[in-house]
Formats: sequence, C-alpha cells, structure tokens
Amino acid sequence: MPVTPEMDRRHTPDTDAATWNESWYFNFYDPIAGVGGYLRIGLLPNARVGNMWFALFAGGEEVYNRSRMDRPLPGGDIETGLTLDGLSIRAERLLERYRLRFDDDYTGVHLDLIWSAVHPAYNNSLRHLHLEQGARFEGTLKLRNRSWNLSGTGFRDHATGKRDWEAMGSHELISPVFDDGTAAGLVRVRHRKGIVDASWEWDGSVFHQPIIAEMTVQSDDRGIPTGVLAILATPSGTRTRIDGSVVSACTIFFDGYRLQECMARFTDEFGRVGYGLLEVGRRPGEDFLGL
Repeated sequence: MPVTPEMDRRHTPDTDAATWNESWYFNFYDPIAGVGGYLRIGLLPNARVGNMWFALFAGGEEVYNRSRMDRPLPGGDIETGLTLDGLSIRAERLLERYRLRFDDDYTGVHLDLIWSAVHPAYNNSLRHLHLEQGARFEGTLKLRNRSWNLSGTGFRDHATGKRDWEAMGSHELISPVFDDGTAAGLVRVRHRKGIVDASWEWDGSVFHQPIIAEMTVQSDDRGIPTGVLAILATPSGTRTRIDGSVVSACTIFFDGYRLQECMARFTDEFGRVGYGLLEVGRRPGEDFLGL
C-alpha cells in the first residue's frame, strides 16, 4: 500500500482496547559534536492519557532523560503540533519536514531542530501503521552552559495499533542511515506466538525487502548493548553484513519492559558508513522470576 500524507496524521482508534497506541518517534545524532538524542510522544486515546520521552547524550554519556507517563491526553495534530511536557513535534510538510523542539527552563535544556527526510516513508507493518524514514537534520541545542549547532542524520517512526508490552518477549531493531543516502530498517520481535521479522532497505531509488538471516547483539557484563551484527539475504542468495558499534546507550522502562536506545556507528563490506539506532527490548529478571 502506498504511503500517503493522510497516513501521517492523527488517527481514530479502530478498537476500544485501552492499549491502542499512536506515537511519533524521532532520533538524531551529530557524530562530529558527539551529541544526539531521542524523543517520543505517545497517545492512548481510549485511556485518555498521553506519554512522552526525551533523552540526550553527549560524549558517549546519557546527560538528560525526561519520561512522563499517564499525562492528560493532548489535543492537536501533527500539522498543528503535538506538545507534551516541554516536547513539541510539528510537521511543516507531511512525510518530508518536521520541527522538533524541547524546552526545560529549570535544567536549562533547549532544543530546536529541522528534520528533513532523505527518502520516502515506508510502512514496515503488515497489520497496522508503522511509518519509518531516515533523514538529515540541522538545529541548535543548549544544555546548561553549553551550546551546539548540530547537523547529522536521524530516523523516525509513526506507529498505530495495540502496544502490549507484556506480550513482548524481546526485540532488536536497527535503523542505519548511511552517508551515501541509503538506509534500512530491520526489526526482529519475539513474543508469545513466535518470532516475527520485518525489514526494508532503501538503495537510493527503490525499496527492497531483504530477509534477516541473522541479528545478534553484543552486550557488556551489565547487559548494556555494545554492538550488533546483522546479515541480510535476498532470494537470489546475495548476503550483506552490517556491523554496528554503540556510541551511547539510554534506558527507559515501560512498566516491566526495558528499552535500551543505543546510537551506533554502522559499516558494511561495501564501505558504507552510517549512524542510527540500535534498540534492544527485554523483560529483565525472567530467569530469576521463572518467566
């Protein structure tokens, strides 16, 4: 199904389930400054609440993290702007250009970015909406007494559907945006009914749907991801290896499910270099709790 601007707007739930979710997520990273971050606004209209998350890292260290759950459901739409607890997301041109802002006067954090897509959005879901897209960005960040003019690459998704974290066993996701304008989105999910993969590659002109032959995450002795290996295969037998090395990791909990958002540097055997997300989801304590 072709992606249309209407798909990027706010949706009406197709079920009365309290876990029906709609969210807009963005990340960004400037490898020269060594500064980046993650931001998300989530809506649960059947439960009449919203949530947000905004995190920053600098020099490989997490330096700011605001998470707000069960907030009053905000009004508005992506074109007029969605705002929650200091975070604002607005589409200046649907599927193409977004303005991302965050303000916290108490801590002294002020972000203002223009996020511009480098390829069309891809719906990486068979059942619901999960628009995914790579980008380049420019803007400014102030953190206490430091200021940066930032530019680099980023990634976003816009998702709808039931978001049942307790049904999740674990997942791994990577979304590299390479320096030649190519990009990819790969996710492997383990839940009660088995393993589900979803994938796409943008070669600069068209999308491909490779098979995920391998997705292996390396972690330190604390369980924090340090790297990832992904091997992609095509029906003709061609295999591509992508290696990722983590430059920074941030953590957020959705009740009993832990997300580790990691910015990584990606390379492959063709000489491509890029940056993007390695996301690892786990339910910690499963061995101890006998789950």
